Amino acid sequence: MKIQIKYGSMIHTNDTIAKYEIIKFDNLEELKEFWQNERSIAGDWEAHLDSLVIKHTSWVKSSEYFETLEDGFTLEADF
Repeated sequence: MKIQIKYGSMIHTNDTIAKYEIIKFDNLEELKEFWQNERSIAGDWEAHLDSLVIKHTSWVKSSEYFETLEDGFTLEADF
């Protein structure tokens, strides 16, 4: 599984920005197991079966986004 984190391009009036966690799987069985057992975090979840990707969207405070810019943050990791 490979995880990539991205942020949206718009800060809303409640001081939140979209955070996207894109989880790529090697096969459908891994995706199925994750979908059935790991979706306990609040937010919106989508499973794209044709590309073996699960996308989790949540909304975080803009300060999290700005901190990632200061740290030169880009996350893409293999698990």
